[in-house]
Amino acid sequence: MNIQRYHTQQKVTIANGEALSGEFYLGPYAFLSVEMPSAWTAANIGFQVSRESGGTFVPLYDEFGNLVEIAPSTGQMHVAPAEVAGELYVKLWSQNAGVNENQGAERTLGLIMKG
Repeated sequence: MNIQRYHTQQKVTIANGEALSGEFYLGPYAFLSVEMPSAWTAANIGFQVSRESGGTFVPLYDEFGNLVEIAPSTGQMHVAPAEVAGELYVKLWSQNAGVNENQGAERTLGLIMKG
């Protein structure tokens, strides 16, 4: 039996002075990696999610009520927590303890999504 895998890559941007990226569609993918830029205003990356494109985005929490997040390092690739899989529309969120941490310049992050 052959297992067919598929993937896609894209980039999202957090604008200068903002904390949220544009949305991306994660729907059919079960795995997400985030490539950090070489410069980053100190913050964790949380995930805001929505059931529909352009809908209301809310922070993603795990089953224990903890914010789902990555503690990133610049210039590295980070695997998103498993809780992100299965979400439809996602925005990356520059935050500390659930509070927006606006970026000091425009930041472009690479995404690799695998199914």
